[in-house]
Amino acid sequence: MGSTMRNTDDVQGLARDLDRRIDEMRELLAAMRPASTASALKALRESFPDIPLDKRVRVLAEAR
Repeated sequence: MGSTMRNTDDVQGLARDLDRRIDEMRELLAAMRPASTASALKALRESFPDIPLDKRVRVLAEAR
């Protein structure tokens, strides 16, 4: 039972971390106001290489 709780805590922690990183991506896009989609994706890739492409694209689509 302890292992199951630890795994649940790990998953919840990862979800919180991803949410935090997505918020950081939104803040970056708002601050830089990129001229093109390509430059925005490049900036997100350079600043957040650990975040999967689909998440970066979702953040960019929400920001437009």
